[in-house]
Amino acid sequence: MKRIICLFSALAVLMMCCACSSEPDGTSSDTSSVVSTVPDIIYDSSVQVKVPDLVGMNFEKAQEQYGKDIVIIADWQYSDTVEYGVIVSQATKAGDSVAQGTKIEVVISKGKKPADTTSTGSGGVASTASSQVPSSTSSGAFTGDGTVGDKYVTMADITNMPKAQALIVIHNLGLNVGNIIEAVKEGMPAGYVIAQSKPKGMILEKGSTVDLVISKEGSVSSGLEEQEIIF
Repeated sequence: MKRIICLFSALAVLMMCCACSSEPDGTSSDTSSVVSTVPDIIYDSSVQVKVPDLVGMNFEKAQEQYGKDIVIIADWQYSDTVEYGVIVSQATKAGDSVAQGTKIEVVISKGKKPADTTSTGSGGVASTASSQVPSSTSSGAFTGDGTVGDKYVTMADITNMPKAQALIVIHNLGLNVGNIIEAVKEGMPAGYVIAQSKPKGMILEKGSTVDLVISKEGSVSSGLEEQEIIF
């Protein structure tokens, strides 16, 4: 199977673009719609930075202090000893020299795991939400992988979702839809997310853009699936 190569790079200018033309159900009538957004951080991979010691920091403070040098990728886990929102561990050792923009994986505490109060009713089986659907807060807003702050949000995994559902998730996370590119992928029906420009777990400032690659109908022998997609 031929692969679609997705190269994710930030833009150096603030784009003032036309708002995305959407239907009431969240679908878009324009396959290459762009919405206005705040500019993404520009990283220079030729610049070397020291990995900070993130353990014990609140994730929002860590993002504000070090987000211009590294990309924080979050894995939220329950902890009986560490309070909510605090970084428990990091995959890359503090003090190591890395290129600016390097992804640093961290584990962030979701606090203590709540007691399981799910009722199955009269012999019924409790239903489980799809792993592709983000969890929610008490307010009912989608929150990526289970957390949301006043300023930052954790990106959800929207690959393999129908386009309409993916647009709703992005909107409910407080993010904006950027470029939507269509491409052919063998075995993938039309109208599904093949790739996203912001990976699952990435901590983003609300208002940031997420570009998408959406599957389209076409022959794998047409060469369309070989195109290089640059975000």
